[in-house]
Amino acid sequence: MPLTDFQMARADFLSHDDESANVVIRFGTETSSETDGTSLYEKAYNYLREQILTGHFPPEHKVVENEICSSLGISRTPVREAILRLVNDGLVVSRPKIGTFVASINPEQVRSAQFIREKLECGLISSLVERWSRTASRAAFAVIDRQRVARAECNIVLFHQTDEDFHMLLAGLAGYPEVWKTILLTKVHLDRVRIDNLHNDSHMELVIDDHSEIVKALEKRDSKLVKVILRSHLRRCIRGTPQ
Repeated sequence: MPLTDFQMARADFLSHDDESANVVIRFGTETSSETDGTSLYEKAYNYLREQILTGHFPPEHKVVENEICSSLGISRTPVREAILRLVNDGLVVSRPKIGTFVASINPEQVRSAQFIREKLECGLISSLVERWSRTASRAAFAVIDRQRVARAECNIVLFHQTDEDFHMLLAGLAGYPEVWKTILLTKVHLDRVRIDNLHNDSHMELVIDDHSEIVKALEKRDSKLVKVILRSHLRRCIRGTPQ
Protein backbone atom coordinates (compact mmCIF):
# COMPACT_ATOMS: atom_id res chain seq x y z
CA MET A 1 0.00 0.00 0.00
CA PRO A 2 1.77 3.23 -1.12
CA LEU A 3 2.18 6.16 1.24
CA THR A 4 0.17 9.28 0.52
CA ASP A 5 1.87 12.62 -0.14
CA PHE A 6 1.04 13.69 3.39
CA GLN A 7 2.53 10.53 4.93
CA MET A 8 5.73 10.90 2.89
CA ALA A 9 6.03 14.55 3.88
CA ARG A 10 5.48 13.54 7.47
CA ALA A 11 8.29 10.98 7.31
CA ASP A 12 10.62 13.51 5.66
CA PHE A 13 9.78 16.13 8.29
CA LEU A 14 10.56 13.77 11.17
CA SER A 15 13.77 12.55 9.53
CA HIS A 16 15.39 15.94 10.14
CA ASP A 17 15.49 15.25 13.88
CA ASP A 18 17.93 12.82 15.47
CA GLU A 19 15.26 11.70 17.91
CA SER A 20 13.24 10.29 15.03
CA ALA A 21 15.66 7.38 14.69
CA ASN A 22 13.42 5.21 16.86
CA VAL A 23 10.22 6.23 15.11
CA VAL A 24 8.62 4.07 12.45
CA ILE A 25 6.25 5.73 9.98
CA ARG A 26 3.41 3.34 9.26
CA PHE A 27 0.37 4.71 7.42
CA GLY A 28 -0.09 7.82 9.50
CA THR A 29 0.58 6.39 12.97
CA GLU A 30 3.68 6.73 15.10
CA THR A 31 5.20 3.69 16.76
CA SER A 32 7.67 4.91 19.35
CA SER A 33 10.26 3.18 21.45
CA GLU A 34 8.29 4.72 24.34
CA THR A 35 5.00 2.98 25.07
CA ASP A 36 3.21 6.32 25.30
CA GLY A 37 4.70 7.86 22.16
CA THR A 38 1.34 8.34 20.46
CA SER A 39 -0.20 9.92 23.56
CA LEU A 40 2.69 12.40 23.72
CA TYR A 41 2.02 13.38 20.12
CA GLU A 42 -1.67 13.81 20.88
CA LYS A 43 -0.81 15.80 23.98
CA ALA A 44 1.35 18.17 21.95
CA TYR A 45 -1.22 18.46 19.15
CA ASN A 46 -4.15 19.11 21.48
CA TYR A 47 -2.16 21.67 23.46
CA LEU A 48 -1.05 23.62 20.39
CA ARG A 49 -4.47 23.41 18.74
CA GLU A 50 -6.19 24.75 21.86
CA GLN A 51 -3.67 27.60 22.19
CA ILE A 52 -4.40 28.62 18.60
CA LEU A 53 -8.18 28.23 18.70
CA THR A 54 -8.52 30.15 21.97
CA GLY A 55 -6.29 32.96 20.73
CA HIS A 56 -3.53 32.43 23.27
CA PHE A 57 -1.32 31.94 20.22
CA PRO A 58 -2.56 34.73 17.92
CA PRO A 59 -1.92 34.95 14.15
CA GLU A 60 1.79 35.32 13.36
CA HIS A 61 2.80 33.98 16.78
CA LYS A 62 6.04 32.06 16.35
CA VAL A 63 5.80 28.43 17.40
CA VAL A 64 9.15 27.50 18.95
CA GLU A 65 9.73 23.77 19.34
CA ASN A 66 12.05 24.05 22.33
CA GLU A 67 9.55 26.19 24.23
CA ILE A 68 6.76 23.69 23.58
CA CYS A 69 8.96 20.79 24.65
CA SER A 70 9.86 22.62 27.85
CA SER A 71 6.24 23.55 28.62
CA LEU A 72 4.96 20.01 28.11
CA GLY A 73 8.04 18.13 29.34
CA ILE A 74 8.31 16.03 26.20
CA SER A 75 10.87 15.43 23.46
CA ARG A 76 11.01 17.10 20.06
CA THR A 77 9.70 14.18 17.99
CA PRO A 78 6.04 14.32 19.12
CA VAL A 79 6.14 18.12 19.00
CA ARG A 80 7.45 18.06 15.43
CA GLU A 81 4.75 15.61 14.38
CA ALA A 82 2.07 17.73 16.07
CA ILE A 83 3.32 20.81 14.22
CA LEU A 84 3.24 18.96 10.91
CA ARG A 85 -0.37 17.98 11.53
CA LEU A 86 -1.20 21.61 12.32
CA VAL A 87 0.42 22.63 9.04
CA ASN A 88 -1.81 20.11 7.30
CA ASP A 89 -4.81 21.56 9.19
CA GLY A 90 -3.87 25.02 7.94
CA LEU A 91 -3.47 26.37 11.47
CA VAL A 92 0.25 27.02 11.22
CA VAL A 93 2.59 27.85 8.33
CA SER A 94 6.23 26.86 7.97
CA ARG A 95 8.58 29.43 6.46
CA PRO A 96 11.94 27.94 5.44
CA LYS A 97 14.91 29.35 7.38
CA ILE A 98 12.56 31.65 9.31
CA GLY A 99 10.35 29.48 11.47
CA THR A 100 6.83 28.20 12.06
CA PHE A 101 4.03 30.67 12.71
CA VAL A 102 0.34 30.60 13.54
CA ALA A 103 -1.61 31.14 10.32
CA SER A 104 -3.82 34.16 9.82
CA ILE A 105 -7.57 33.53 9.75
CA ASN A 106 -8.61 33.03 6.15
CA PRO A 107 -12.08 34.58 5.54
CA GLU A 108 -12.72 32.34 2.54
CA GLN A 109 -12.06 29.19 4.59
CA VAL A 110 -14.33 30.49 7.33
CA ARG A 111 -17.15 31.17 4.87
CA SER A 112 -16.74 27.75 3.26
CA ALA A 113 -16.83 26.00 6.63
CA GLN A 114 -19.90 27.97 7.61
CA PHE A 115 -21.64 27.04 4.32
CA ILE A 116 -20.91 23.33 4.81
CA ARG A 117 -22.01 23.35 8.42
CA GLU A 118 -25.26 25.18 7.71
CA LYS A 119 -26.22 22.86 4.86
CA LEU A 120 -25.52 19.72 6.89
CA GLU A 121 -27.15 20.82 10.15
CA CYS A 122 -30.23 22.27 8.50
CA GLY A 123 -30.50 19.05 6.50
CA LEU A 124 -31.07 17.18 9.77
CA ILE A 125 -34.14 19.16 10.78
CA SER A 126 -36.84 16.93 9.26
CA SER A 127 -35.45 13.83 10.96
CA LEU A 128 -34.88 15.74 14.17
CA VAL A 129 -38.47 16.98 14.34
CA GLU A 130 -39.84 13.52 13.54
CA ARG A 131 -37.78 11.85 16.28
CA TRP A 132 -38.04 14.55 18.96
CA SER A 133 -39.28 13.51 22.40
CA ARG A 134 -39.50 14.68 26.01
CA THR A 135 -36.30 12.77 26.72
CA ALA A 136 -34.60 14.68 23.92
CA SER A 137 -35.76 17.99 25.41
CA ARG A 138 -34.41 17.05 28.83
CA ALA A 139 -31.05 16.11 27.35
CA ALA A 140 -30.84 19.34 25.34
CA PHE A 141 -31.78 21.57 28.26
CA ALA A 142 -29.23 19.75 30.44
CA VAL A 143 -26.52 20.83 27.99
CA ILE A 144 -27.89 24.38 27.99
CA ASP A 145 -27.73 24.40 31.80
CA ARG A 146 -24.04 23.49 31.57
CA GLN A 147 -23.58 26.37 29.18
CA ARG A 148 -25.07 28.74 31.73
CA VAL A 149 -22.59 27.48 34.32
CA ALA A 150 -19.70 27.99 31.91
CA ARG A 151 -20.86 31.52 31.18
CA ALA A 152 -21.20 32.32 34.89
CA GLU A 153 -17.64 31.09 35.40
CA CYS A 154 -16.41 33.04 32.35
CA ASN A 155 -14.95 29.75 31.12
CA ILE A 156 -14.65 30.19 27.37
CA VAL A 157 -13.15 26.76 26.73
CA LEU A 158 -15.94 24.99 28.64
CA PHE A 159 -18.60 27.17 27.01
CA HIS A 160 -17.29 26.26 23.56
CA GLN A 161 -17.26 22.57 24.48
CA THR A 162 -20.87 22.68 25.68
CA ASP A 163 -21.79 24.48 22.46
CA GLU A 164 -20.23 21.60 20.55
CA ASP A 165 -22.07 19.11 22.79
CA PHE A 166 -25.41 20.73 21.98
CA HIS A 167 -24.98 20.46 18.22
CA MET A 168 -23.49 16.97 18.47
CA LEU A 169 -26.55 15.96 20.50
CA LEU A 170 -28.88 17.26 17.81
CA ALA A 171 -27.10 15.24 15.12
CA GLY A 172 -27.29 12.13 17.27
CA LEU A 173 -30.96 12.64 18.10
CA ALA A 174 -31.68 13.06 14.39
CA GLY A 175 -30.14 9.64 13.85
CA TYR A 176 -27.07 10.89 11.99
CA PRO A 177 -24.15 11.11 14.44
CA GLU A 178 -21.65 10.72 11.59
CA VAL A 179 -22.81 14.05 10.16
CA TRP A 180 -21.38 15.82 13.20
CA LYS A 181 -18.06 14.03 12.69
CA THR A 182 -18.00 15.37 9.14
CA ILE A 183 -18.74 18.88 10.36
CA LEU A 184 -15.88 18.65 12.86
CA LEU A 185 -13.45 17.88 10.07
CA THR A 186 -14.36 21.04 8.16
CA LYS A 187 -14.80 23.76 10.75
CA VAL A 188 -11.45 24.27 12.46
CA HIS A 189 -11.02 27.72 10.88
CA LEU A 190 -14.60 28.64 11.70
CA ASP A 191 -13.96 27.70 15.32
CA ARG A 192 -11.24 30.34 15.63
CA VAL A 193 -13.86 32.99 14.88
CA ARG A 194 -16.50 31.36 17.06
CA ILE A 195 -14.23 31.16 20.09
CA ASP A 196 -13.01 34.71 19.60
CA ASN A 197 -16.63 35.87 19.73
CA LEU A 198 -17.02 34.23 23.14
CA HIS A 199 -14.82 36.87 24.74
CA ASN A 200 -17.97 39.00 24.48
CA ASP A 201 -20.32 37.98 27.30
CA SER A 202 -23.37 39.23 25.40
CA HIS A 203 -22.52 36.80 22.60
CA MET A 204 -22.55 33.92 25.08
CA GLU A 205 -26.01 34.99 26.19
CA LEU A 206 -27.23 35.07 22.59
CA VAL A 207 -25.91 31.56 21.97
CA ILE A 208 -27.75 30.24 25.04
CA ASP A 209 -30.96 32.01 24.00
CA ASP A 210 -30.69 30.58 20.47
CA HIS A 211 -30.24 27.05 21.79
CA SER A 212 -33.26 27.41 24.06
CA GLU A 213 -35.41 28.70 21.20
CA ILE A 214 -34.28 25.83 18.96
CA VAL A 215 -35.41 23.30 21.56
CA LYS A 216 -38.76 25.05 22.08
CA ALA A 217 -39.37 25.04 18.31
CA LEU A 218 -38.50 21.34 18.19
CA GLU A 219 -41.02 20.68 20.97
CA LYS A 220 -43.65 22.36 18.79
CA ARG A 221 -42.50 20.17 15.87
CA ASP A 222 -42.32 23.28 13.72
CA SER A 223 -39.72 22.46 11.08
CA LYS A 224 -39.87 25.86 9.42
CA LEU A 225 -39.34 27.71 12.69
CA VAL A 226 -36.47 25.41 13.69
CA LYS A 227 -34.77 26.10 10.36
CA VAL A 228 -35.17 29.88 10.70
CA ILE A 229 -33.74 29.90 14.23
CA LEU A 230 -30.94 27.42 13.52
CA ARG A 231 -29.82 29.19 10.34
CA SER A 232 -29.80 32.57 12.11
CA HIS A 233 -27.90 31.02 15.02
CA LEU A 234 -25.21 29.49 12.83
CA ARG A 235 -24.76 32.70 10.87
CA ARG A 236 -24.54 34.71 14.08
CA CYS A 237 -21.36 32.81 14.87
CA ILE A 238 -19.53 34.52 12.04
CA ARG A 239 -21.21 37.87 12.45
CA GLY A 240 -20.47 37.98 16.15
CA THR A 241 -23.13 40.66 16.61
CA PRO A 242 -26.92 40.61 17.08
CA GLN A 243 -29.04 40.89 13.97
